[in-house]
Amino acid sequence: MTLMDKFKPHHDSSSSSSDSESDGKPGFRKRVSTFRHRLSDKFPMHDPSESRASIESHRTTKSDLEPVPELTRPTQAELDMEAAKASTAAATPRPICKGMLNEVKTLDTRFNKRGEPRVTESTVSFTHAMVKPKPENFSEYCMVIKRRFNEEGKQMSSILEIYSPYLIKAFQEILGRNRIHYIENRIDMGDLMIIEGTPEVVYHYQKELSEYRPRSANELEDTQSQVELLLAYMRHSMGNELLETETFFGRGLIKYQWLWMIFRPGDLVYHPSTDELSYLCRTKYQQNGFCLVFESVVYDGKSFNRVQFSHTIHSFDTTRPISALSAIPLSLHKDPEGLREKLQLRGAWYFNLQGVKTVTHPKLGRVVVDTKTYNRRSTHKQPSATHISYGTRKCACVCDACEGSHQEKSGDSNHKLRELSNEDKLLCVSTIHGFVLSRKVWEKIRVEKLKPTCWQEDPMEEIAMDESVKKAIRNLLLSPLFFGGGVSTEMLGNKGKGFVVLLHGPTGTGKTVTVESIAEHLKRPLYVLAGGELGSTSEEVNKKLGDALDLAFRWKAITLIEEADIFLQPRSREDIFRNNLASSFHRNLEYFQGVLFITTNRLERGTVDKALFSRAHVVIKYNYLGPDGRRKVWQNSVREFPAEEVDMSNEDYDNLAKHNIDGRRISSITRIAMMLAKAAGGALAMRHFDAALVTSGAEICGKYIST
Repeated sequence: MTLMDKFKPHHDSSSSSSDSESDGKPGFRKRVSTFRHRLSDKFPMHDPSESRASIESHRTTKSDLEPVPELTRPTQAELDMEAAKASTAAATPRPICKGMLNEVKTLDTRFNKRGEPRVTESTVSFTHAMVKPKPENFSEYCMVIKRRFNEEGKQMSSILEIYSPYLIKAFQEILGRNRIHYIENRIDMGDLMIIEGTPEVVYHYQKELSEYRPRSANELEDTQSQVELLLAYMRHSMGNELLETETFFGRGLIKYQWLWMIFRPGDLVYHPSTDELSYLCRTKYQQNGFCLVFESVVYDGKSFNRVQFSHTIHSFDTTRPISALSAIPLSLHKDPEGLREKLQLRGAWYFNLQGVKTVTHPKLGRVVVDTKTYNRRSTHKQPSATHISYGTRKCACVCDACEGSHQEKSGDSNHKLRELSNEDKLLCVSTIHGFVLSRKVWEKIRVEKLKPTCWQEDPMEEIAMDESVKKAIRNLLLSPLFFGGGVSTEMLGNKGKGFVVLLHGPTGTGKTVTVESIAEHLKRPLYVLAGGELGSTSEEVNKKLGDALDLAFRWKAITLIEEADIFLQPRSREDIFRNNLASSFHRNLEYFQGVLFITTNRLERGTVDKALFSRAHVVIKYNYLGPDGRRKVWQNSVREFPAEEVDMSNEDYDNLAKHNIDGRRISSITRIAMMLAKAAGGALAMRHFDAALVTSGAEICGKYIST
């Protein structure tokens, strides 16, 4: 007997009536047959043809047998349930893969009479290709729209769920790295893409979506069909507003509520007030206006970083020209290509201003750009930044000092980083902080205003001085002390590593011009200090002189201290205050490691402290200018002006040289003469110098100048 024979009905009197009634029911035999098949799958049966010997060989002892559950005849209810499941399984179609059905399903959440939310399929569709499948099959649709209504029946929210792998793949390839900005705007990207509210990302990339073609030809038809559905949903959700915006945008006008349409995250935006391009990260309507978050490229003295900043366009009631906005998308600029070219060149120049650079401003003169020092001394909090990665730090810096080293050398301020990409050059800020040497202050300066410094060739030729002294100075310029920071002459510490030159002589004899020429010859910045700028107390002198010498050493600048007579006077027991000033001054000179010039006109009176001579490596004396020297100074002063604006002969210069005037006043008189020439509308001539000599009182001053 097989296992299924146990379920065959027994033909006795007690069961015949029951069996006949069961046989009379329609479909009963079919249900029983189905149930038998299910049992046969669960409990496999032995083959009846198997030999008894084979069966005997498989017998086990009683102790080896596991208890077999007692089999009972199934009830009528169980048979009916099994038959119902079999019927449902036969009627259910094979499931469709997730997101592969090229249709859109809209689900509405509404409240019933008892105030309970209920999710139903919408009876109103925006496309004709929508059917009503079973609720458990919604994920098979490429998109599902979920709308929520309040108790009054007003729509409160709308969510678009994209299940289609084709659409998600299209967005991933189209958006690229811009995906992160839409994720921040609550747009997810994984197996499911969720867009809340207005489908901004669909509007922003509708052109790219329309032109998108998948890499696989097998996906082309489904992708295009689903993209059409997605764009149809976007047009449906925006309604008539979409047509209205096209009309206004075509005329260059915009309303406040449409600002999000022209500002697409990931695009470049132009700022007219700063003449900069920035990378748009995200946007958001806030109470005070439309907030935009941007990224720009900033150099912090060590590396180039992307720094975020926010900008708000305040709300406005009427339409406004797009060109009048405080921020304009680059795509809507009147000349985007020309702007790109200009800002890329400026970004390249900004990149070259890393480290320490001496540049020239048309109005401010010589400027030292040293961002690292400015940030170190500035009290302003620096914004948070993201470093632009070029690989490891070893690869980031390509200067000789860092080649083969993983660490940046703290004492070297001229590290050369790898070239910025063209996009990063576009994003560079338009200003940089520089130290104006003529004013001795840090100022924010526009990058395009700074130009490379044109150093004068052989400036020593312009100095009117004794040839033997000039030769001595030329020999000094060849010394390594002017280039390497000095050689220590002391036994301890860093004392005596500087190079100090004392220039003494009457006013206007060329001491300052000499130092200017030396700095020009060495192509170094000139840091000029007046004695009165250093303060009146020893504490002020320590602070101001120490800071100035620190900057000069860092920039390898030539330092000039003029009118420092109060610090050079001999110390005495009676004047403790002046002694403290002189001590502070001398102490700073001891530890200075650069090149320092000091000028004075009191040396001949014996009014210079002896301690200064012990610290001065070279002392040069200047005498009053003779006729030949004054003639050369006159010629040099006139040479500053264009040749076509000057009408002077050699005889005129000979006549000017007869006036017993020092070099500083010669320069002043020349400027006055040029002003008179411009006022008269002619070239600079001798008559203008005659008038300038009278008005300047030079003849009176000359009486008190001894030769």
